[in-house]
Amino acid sequence: YGSSAGGNQRGQLRTTVRRAKKQPSVTLARMVRQSPRLTGFAGSSTLPAIMKTEAAARLEGLNHMVRLHHPIDNAAILEMIDRLKELYQSFPWESRVWVKDGYRRSPYRTLILFGLSARTKDRLLVQMCEGFFRSFPETGHLLHGWLDGDLDSIVRMGQISFIESAVQVIRNHGGVIPADKDGLMQIKGVGEKIAECVIAYGWGGEALPLDGNGCRVVERVSGACSVQVLRGSLKELYCRCRSWMEDRGLAMVDLHELIRLHGQMVCTKVPKCSICPVSTCRSRRVEHQTGRFPAVSPEIWQDWRELLLEPTSSKGS
Repeated sequence: YGSSAGGNQRGQLRTTVRRAKKQPSVTLARMVRQSPRLTGFAGSSTLPAIMKTEAAARLEGLNHMVRLHHPIDNAAILEMIDRLKELYQSFPWESRVWVKDGYRRSPYRTLILFGLSARTKDRLLVQMCEGFFRSFPETGHLLHGWLDGDLDSIVRMGQISFIESAVQVIRNHGGVIPADKDGLMQIKGVGEKIAECVIAYGWGGEALPLDGNGCRVVERVSGACSVQVLRGSLKELYCRCRSWMEDRGLAMVDLHELIRLHGQMVCTKVPKCSICPVSTCRSRRVEHQTGRFPAVSPEIWQDWRELLLEPTSSKGS
């Protein structure tokens, strides 16, 4: 910033920001195109301090708004689904598991498991929930004994507020876990994804949770967009192509599991492109090598699925 050229650039930038504060968003978009320093190609950490204003933040984000709100590529996603369904054809999807175990599914246990899952690794989550359900096996035990149950030794400090809020909301709903998204999202720490998990896995309703693994896969195959757009677009795609999905034995929650499983096994944070046969992927790093796809155990999710079941001695909560 010591050169005269740098001083001129800063002066132009200040002028652009001052003008931006006074003019409508339509004009903001034109200003962004005229000022390459404001297009968002530079990371926010490298931008001058003057850009840390509300107006400048809006400018910096305009370059990404179209990308984030652009719908998914339906043709690419459908082709991916067809390929993944063939690859994981023997895997027990949730709709099949529900037919067998749905009568024993506990909305209460589903809420607790997915509510505690935020920022908790799967292995630790299973251990945590096993301890939690030993102390509070059913809704009634939590409502009447949570203050005496030594929560500090079971969950992390940051998760206690979720338990406290859950107790209050359940009481407000007559001792029953809400079965709708709005009711569930009254609980502190429960967003759209966790609410959809409870609806699908706890109540057997039609929902599409789409976790981080699933979002990563769809972004790479279809182009980046926000989580809300991803989830909404996939739901819309499922509803429009319901007969096509059902012909392949996929309920809405199965679509989530299919994509999630691929993200967990192959399309990981460091993707294993050489064994991935999804030809429509826009982010492929190396060519696919045939005959190397790994076998996937049908029991890979068995541990947490078992935690969703009411105790065999339970007579209801």
